[in-house]
Amino acid sequence: MSKLIVLELDGDWEKGFRATLAITSETTRFPSTLKGDLPPNPELLKLSRQYWHHFYNLGAPSRIKIQQVTLRGSINDRIQTCKRVAVELRNAINTWLGSELFRPIADRLHSVLREDEEARFSVQSSDRELQKLPWFEWDLLKRCDRVEPALNSLEVPTLARITRTTLHPKVKILAILGNSEGIDVESDRRFLNELPNAEVTFLPEPTSHAITAELWEQEWDIIFFAGHSQTEDDTGRIYINQTESITIDELWTGLKTAVNKGLQLAIFNSCDGLGIANQLNDRSIPFIVVMREAVPDLVAQQYLRVFLTNFAGGESFHNASRIAREQLHGIRLPTANGEYFECPYATWLPVIYENPAAIPPRWEDLYRVETPPVSVPKQPELTRIVLASLFCTILVMFARSFGLLQPSELSAYDRLMKQRSLQGIDPRILIVEVSEGTNNRYSYPLPDNIVAQLLQTVEEAKPSAIGLSLLRYQPRGEGREKLIARLENNPHLFLTCGFNHRDKTLSPPPELSGRFIAEKTGFGDFLDDSKYGNEGTRRHLIAYSPDLQPNISACTTPRSLSFQLAQHYLQRNLLPTFSFSDRGDLRVSDRIIPTLNDRFAAYSSLDGGYQMMLNYRSNPQPAMHASVEDVLSGKLPRDRIEGKIVLIGDGNEIANTPDRTPYGMLPQAWIQAHATSQLLDVAIDNRPLIWALPQWGNLQWGDAIWVFIWSMFGGTLSWVFKKKRLVLGLSLGAILIFLERICLFLLERGGWMPLVPTVLALLATALLIAIWKFPNLSELSK
Repeated sequence: MSKLIVLELDGDWEKGFRATLAITSETTRFPSTLKGDLPPNPELLKLSRQYWHHFYNLGAPSRIKIQQVTLRGSINDRIQTCKRVAVELRNAINTWLGSELFRPIADRLHSVLREDEEARFSVQSSDRELQKLPWFEWDLLKRCDRVEPALNSLEVPTLARITRTTLHPKVKILAILGNSEGIDVESDRRFLNELPNAEVTFLPEPTSHAITAELWEQEWDIIFFAGHSQTEDDTGRIYINQTESITIDELWTGLKTAVNKGLQLAIFNSCDGLGIANQLNDRSIPFIVVMREAVPDLVAQQYLRVFLTNFAGGESFHNASRIAREQLHGIRLPTANGEYFECPYATWLPVIYENPAAIPPRWEDLYRVETPPVSVPKQPELTRIVLASLFCTILVMFARSFGLLQPSELSAYDRLMKQRSLQGIDPRILIVEVSEGTNNRYSYPLPDNIVAQLLQTVEEAKPSAIGLSLLRYQPRGEGREKLIARLENNPHLFLTCGFNHRDKTLSPPPELSGRFIAEKTGFGDFLDDSKYGNEGTRRHLIAYSPDLQPNISACTTPRSLSFQLAQHYLQRNLLPTFSFSDRGDLRVSDRIIPTLNDRFAAYSSLDGGYQMMLNYRSNPQPAMHASVEDVLSGKLPRDRIEGKIVLIGDGNEIANTPDRTPYGMLPQAWIQAHATSQLLDVAIDNRPLIWALPQWGNLQWGDAIWVFIWSMFGGTLSWVFKKKRLVLGLSLGAILIFLERICLFLLERGGWMPLVPTVLALLATALLIAIWKFPNLSELSK
């Protein structure tokens, strides 16, 4: 950075602040200074405290250790209040910084700060409330894309003399995982483990003695803390385990030793960190990252991930923090009842606390780059690797073609599906569940008059479509005529039935007209994978030909209930709809939605029908849900129903046997919602389908090439490391972890890669090369 700008503010809110601006650049030996003043402004102080009070009252799970408080008012009301006060605070800050007494300093800053130039801007003040202000909301700074304001106190300590003479091969990080009650610090652990060129030592819920010992015994580049913390009377306190908390002063000698040995950065991914930062500043730690106030758990996780990803990826320290902070805009947080809301002004939480005299660290400067010579296989050895890889690939793919790998591949598929990034619920769908409490209240099965009343209540709220996933072949109690009339007269209602079954109770009510059965029913069946050696619902049958089914059924509709609901929603909202071409292909707009081949990915022989992989939302709960009682009593707001797809179905195990899915056992109504949501995403958002690598007929040549390439890696590692069994084992473990991450990355974009065949071929090739190179296996143990 070519400029260092320090704004010193000394005073208080009642009398005003004396301002001193110091600007240092590469071309000047001594800083140029300018004096000014900021007028008294107790109203701004009051507004700042009011904002942070409203922000905390949003009620998202946070990393602060205080007593539980009672939240008043709806979450929407609290969000709107928080936003309103934030706007008032932002305007008040700009009005204050635009005062006449301060104008000379503002004009000077305007002349030296360029929009595209990265510069350091540090606000020095000992007033904690002044430090809580979001300085990046100052209009003068907002026009500069590469300026991230930092903080410090008026008393800046002298930097410690660093005694480290050599760099470590990797960045040394001490990660203290403190009391994790009510928060998820394991996500921080998983991410830190994935950092490039980093050696992370974890201390999960340690004692104070264990922390001090690590600070004394080793050299650290970065110290990281995740857990609960707070500031009491300007004293930072961290909760290191379930029973013990310590202040920063109690770690004084250990921290001082770490600084003298080269500590560059401390990250406290916890709440209310300004007190911690002030005390750490006294220990001469060059750079500190803290949170101004109570930080929601998901905010802390995302900031850490984005900040360290950019920092380790080559961005400057300040710019990496700015990018991470700005990406908190619009983050969605959970409420106590499982719903999500957009957190207002989460970008105001993270802040850098720095010593202006310190040089900002760069990730690549924290470790020593070593480039050991790598031996390249000679031509004869390369031929062996190719032949061994080809042999193992053919063997594995041959076994796969007979379905021998299906159970293990489907299990691996489920495991990857559960690891995908969290996805929110679909706001276009509402599930009305018939719970066990509902059945206890109205009897089981639900009487016809209650179902009719439920449909009438839902209809009055004007949904886009209604799906009744309750079997109604036989009369249930009173109100049969009213229910049949309600079904026949609602153009937006669709009824479920079961195809390919001789059981008449799975059929539509016989009183319904043939036109209704032909146009307004949809089968609710899903395809189970029990015949493939691994039970579960992973595929979505969209359509089939009733004439080709072996069992005679009164459920003659060729379309699934999910397809009927999605199609009707698209039609009512004037969106692109699905259609079948003359060749039988399913289309939406100009996009063809292909059916699965007889052999697809892990499946060696699929049954018929127009089907696709069920691309679950990466959240077991696919949509908003409500109980029958909430709907009938009028407790459910009208806007939760209006314009949405309302799916009515059983949600308890007595009335409905749940299906096994990659996310565990789910009620069929939830799976219907997942399927309907997928079709809407495909038509509206162009969401990718689950796809596999290219194949020719039933010849999966794309998968074979993928397996062959990875098996070459296994053979090459086996040759390169020769007799080094430990290094070979670690290398194979690392490449398998990388392979799984690649498969997960592609699955999040729809690609189902042959993970299990690849692992088998890779390990088999490595073993074969080892045997080929050392026929006497005893040589490997030398």
